[in-house]
Amino acid sequence: MKKEAIKKYIYSFWEKKFEDVKERKINLDFLKTDLINDIVGVRRCGKTYLMYYISKKGKFIYLNCEDRLVYPLKLEDLNYLIEFIYEENLLKEPVFLMLDEVQTIEKWEVFAKSIYDEFKGKVKLIVSGSVKSLLSKDYGKLLTGRHKTVELFPLSFKEFLNFKGFSDFERVTEEMEAKLKKFTEEFIKYGSFPKYTLVKDFSYIEEVFNDIIERDIKSRVEVRKKEVVDELASLFIERAGDLISFTKIKNTLKNKGYKISTDLIIRYSSIFENVSLFFFLPICSPKYSELIKNPKKVYCVDNGFFKLFYLNFSENLGKLMENTIAIELLKRGYKTGKDLFYAKVDGKEVDFVLREGLKVKQLIQVCYSLENEETRKREIKGLLKASKELKCNNLLIITWDEEDEIKQENKLIKVVPLWKWLLS
Repeated sequence: MKKEAIKKYIYSFWEKKFEDVKERKINLDFLKTDLINDIVGVRRCGKTYLMYYISKKGKFIYLNCEDRLVYPLKLEDLNYLIEFIYEENLLKEPVFLMLDEVQTIEKWEVFAKSIYDEFKGKVKLIVSGSVKSLLSKDYGKLLTGRHKTVELFPLSFKEFLNFKGFSDFERVTEEMEAKLKKFTEEFIKYGSFPKYTLVKDFSYIEEVFNDIIERDIKSRVEVRKKEVVDELASLFIERAGDLISFTKIKNTLKNKGYKISTDLIIRYSSIFENVSLFFFLPICSPKYSELIKNPKKVYCVDNGFFKLFYLNFSENLGKLMENTIAIELLKRGYKTGKDLFYAKVDGKEVDFVLREGLKVKQLIQVCYSLENEETRKREIKGLLKASKELKCNNLLIITWDEEDEIKQENKLIKVVPLWKWLLS
C-alpha cells in the first residue's frame, strides 16, 4: 500500500545522518518566507543535498518522488503526507515539507496550492526538479504569487575550494597563489559537480551526462528523433563559446542523413536549456528583430562534459575559460537574454555584456594571454569599439594569469587573472 511505503520512507530518512553534508554558499533567506520554493537545476548539481542541509534547520519531511520505494506517485498519494503530519503531531512548530524531483507527479501544483492556502506559516513547502519549468502551462497560474524559484548550479569556484578544504582567501601569499592556479586549472578542465569534486571518478561525469540525456531530454522528444538528441549535444559541445546558427545546425544534421526542420532544432534546443544542460546567449540589442536574426553563443553547464566528446578539448584553455566564465555569471544571478548578452560592433566581438535594465554596466573579454601583440590589439580594439557603441566605460579582460591596467583612448581597461576574478 502506497501510504505504508511513504511512511517507511520518511521514517528511514529520519534515521539517516548527514553530518558530512557540506554547506553551499547559497543565500537561504528564502527559508524565512511562507512562499513555496521550487529549487531547479541540472541533475546532480546539489538540489537534494541542499534539502539535506535544510533538514538540519528544524522539523522536516523529505520525499524523493523518483525513489523506487514510492515511485510512481499520483496526486492523491500526496495527501498521505498530511495524514502523517497529523499522526506525528508535527504542527507544534513549522515543518519543512520537501518533495524532490516533484515533476514526476502530474498536477503536483494543485497539492502545492492547497498546502500553501491551508497551512501557510505552519508547513513550508520546498520542491525540486531537474527542469526549470516545474510549473506546467495549465497549472502554473495556480501558484502565481505563491512561489519563488531558486536556481542551483554545480559548485562555484569558492564552493569548489571549500570542498577541497581551502577557504581562507584574505591574504594570498605566493605559495597560495600557486595552489589557487592549480585548483583553477582543475576547475576549468574537469568541472565542479559536487560529488565529482570529492571522489574524482570520471565515470561519474559520464553517468550524469547520460542521465540528463536519457531521463530529462529523450523522454520529451519523439521516439523517431531520439538519435538527433545525441548529435545535437555533440555539436553544441563542439561549438561551446562559438556563434551558432540553428539553420546551419539543421544543414549539418541533414548532411548526416537526418530529416529535421530548423523549428525542431530550436524546440530541442529549448529543451536542452530547460534542463540546464546548455545555455544560449543572444546579441545585445534593443531591437527584438536583431535578437531573433542574429546567431547565439552556446555554453555548457559544466566543463567536465567536454572531455566525454573531445579528449583534446582540455588543451584549449581559452575555450574552457570562456565557458567557465559564462556559467559563473549565471551562478551569480545573471540571466541570458535579460541582463547577460554578447556584443558585435563593426565585426568585432565582445564575449560578455552585463546589463542593468537597459544600461550596460560592464563589458568582459576573455583571452588566455595578451602577450601576442596582434591578439592584444584585437581584444582591446573590440572592447573600445563596444565601449563607444554601448556607452560603457567599465571594461575588463580576463586572462589566465596576467594582471594589468591598459589606458587607451581616455579609457581604462582592467586585466585580471581568472582565479582572481572567480574569487571576486
